[in-house]
Amino acid sequence: MAFSRGLRAGAVILPVCFNAIISVAFRALELGYFSFLLKKYLNNFYKEVFLIFQIIKLSEIM
Repeated sequence: MAFSRGLRAGAVILPVCFNAIISVAFRALELGYFSFLLKKYLNNFYKEVFLIFQIIKLSEIM
């Protein structure tokens, strides 16, 4: 009797835990992907700013 009650409780709790673990994993993947995109974008942004500063320096020299 207690065993079947434990099984029923486990059958209810397991999917809930599984869903929570999956949602957390997907959230971490999304955050990782967005941080990757952000790093990529910032890297390009810094390169463009650096190029602009180099052009300004060249124009000052000339």
